[in-house]
Amino acid sequence: MPHFTPPARIERAERHSPIWWDKHRVGITVLKENGTYVEVIEPSQERTLAAEAAYVGGYRHEVSEDEAADLTSAGYAANITA
Repeated sequence: MPHFTPPARIERAERHSPIWWDKHRVGITVLKENGTYVEVIEPSQERTLAAEAAYVGGYRHEVSEDEAADLTSAGYAANITA
């Protein structure tokens, strides 16, 4: 069964001093709405529940072969693993 890991971005976290900072990864949630995949940083619970499919950023999700094919055609081929 294939797995999908939504993309992430690197953010810079400021510290008390401007010369001290830290980088951390922020997972991007991928929602399937009306057959189209959209990326959302902080989706509301209502939007997540209303979506046809919701893949929360920062997690690995098991998907069907058909869903993996749809995600691949939407440009997420690099995020699909066996």
